[in-house]
Amino acid sequence: MARLVRRWPVVALAAWNAFVFTTRIRNVSDDPQATGVTKAWAIALASLMLAGVVLLVGLVYHVRSRGFSPVEARVVQAVAALTVVVWVYRGVEIAIADYSDNPTISSPTAFKVVHLVLGVISIALSVLSWRVAERERAEGVAGGPGPPVSPVRQAVR
Repeated sequence: MARLVRRWPVVALAAWNAFVFTTRIRNVSDDPQATGVTKAWAIALASLMLAGVVLLVGLVYHVRSRGFSPVEARVVQAVAALTVVVWVYRGVEIAIADYSDNPTISSPTAFKVVHLVLGVISIALSVLSWRVAERERAEGVAGGPGPPVSPVRQAVR
């Protein structure tokens, strides 16, 4: 239980990305202005992010009684980094786009502000998750609560 409490940013990032990117799929599917290519790209990117959610949830469940191994920590960090890259890219794209001709967006300014907030939350959770993974990776490398070490490897140390 203590590990789960320490890993709350990773769990929160998974839940947040699940919410954001399932909503993204629904919204782009309902957007009459979106072309087939736009929809396909948005759904593919959202699906990639949802695959990251599955990885995070599976990883946290799988290693609930021990620390992250270096590889597991890197998986968390890869999902966190991907989240940051997506939101930096989308943030710039949303900021410079003109939504005044899109009938599904009643207030382009509000749309931009909401998405800026979504991006900031996503990036903050990503940074916190990165730090959790880095801390657990360092603990495992330093001989702290990491994955079990084989007796042969322990003798070599």
